[in-house]
Amino acid sequence: MICAENPIRSSLITVNGDICPCVYLHLPTKSDTIVRFFEGEKFEVRKMYFGNLRNENFEEIWNMKEYKEFRAMFEMRLFPDFTIIPKIPDLSRSCRSCYKAHSV
Repeated sequence: MICAENPIRSSLITVNGDICPCVYLHLPTKSDTIVRFFEGEKFEVRKMYFGNLRNENFEEIWNMKEYKEFRAMFEMRLFPDFTIIPKIPDLSRSCRSCYKAHSV
């Protein structure tokens, strides 16, 4: 299962150059958090950025360890390890409460 926004192959570049893995982690709010309602519960999620084009180029940001690990979580969900027991990794805290991450 992979997010409908496909963070493995795409990212969002904001008008000020911030690189965000998904449009739903950079909604236009006045604060640094996004309020979501998921399965009847309220969640506050921090906006997520991995860098800014003013400070480094896109390739450097895309290849950052943290950004690679974020994408790897989705790759492992796309191609889970079924060798012994099905093992699908959990979503990150920021994605867990997003319907798009559940392909809804």
